[in-house]
Amino acid sequence: MELRCIRTFSRIAEVGSFTRVASELGYTQSAVTMQVKQLERELGCDLFERVGRNIRLTPEGERLVPVAHTMLQAADEAARIAREPGEVVGSLRIGALDSLLMSVLPGVLSDLSRTYPKVCVSTHQGLLDEEFAMLRRNDIDILLFLDERVNYPEWVKVMEKPGAAGFYAAAGNPMAAEKDVPLERALAAPLYLTERSVAYRKALEQAVCARGLALEPRVECGNTSLLIQLAQSTEGLTFLPAMATSAAVAAGNLAPVDVRLEPVDIWYQMVHHKNKAVTPQMRLFMTLVDAVL
Repeated sequence: MELRCIRTFSRIAEVGSFTRVASELGYTQSAVTMQVKQLERELGCDLFERVGRNIRLTPEGERLVPVAHTMLQAADEAARIAREPGEVVGSLRIGALDSLLMSVLPGVLSDLSRTYPKVCVSTHQGLLDEEFAMLRRNDIDILLFLDERVNYPEWVKVMEKPGAAGFYAAAGNPMAAEKDVPLERALAAPLYLTERSVAYRKALEQAVCARGLALEPRVECGNTSLLIQLAQSTEGLTFLPAMATSAAVAAGNLAPVDVRLEPVDIWYQMVHHKNKAVTPQMRLFMTLVDAVL
């Protein structure tokens, strides 16, 4: 039983496409089909049902998936043992939201690069549902996000810490010097907010609606840096995680606004798939992020 056939089978089971796996692994589609057929002959059963262009795992294929993951993890571990002591090569694929990419990852990735200079790091950002789907398909190794507490049985959650988000304005804005600013007054200012799908924006929306009020943003944008720049250069307010604004606050360009509003319930969370082999670069990344947050 060839390991390449196991690897090909495992990836097809994750993404549900012979064509995509052929492209990813550098094979022709006929070569991928032959590898699956070879594996099916060796096991004496069909692993996929093929109906037109759609494929799905057979019951035998479902049972093989966790065994295949175990075999691939063992092979990866054997390859690491065979390398020179301390030498770590490979890749690290990180899913993270824009505010975390800007605030948390620069220092973390700098430290990781110094420790493992032969590891290639890529970051992927999108809507949270898209990031969850990428994690399930093994398109990313680890996901760092900010949301209400969520759990799925296929995840291993390696970190969960409470987060803080609030209103921020230019340091010279009069509201930044006041205490207990009425929510109505804050909402009357120009508002620069992230998209509605982002966790802390949803939490703000719910808190405002609970008071019988409504959000009417002047600008909606997924780019955290732009929201901070707008708040710094105008009389408006933005609503962002404290971690994302810490540099601008430390530089004296931005200041928190004490708005009369219940704290929003959001959590920093970091997860990987339960069948994912935890590499040294993943382990170091998780340790560095945990130290920062």
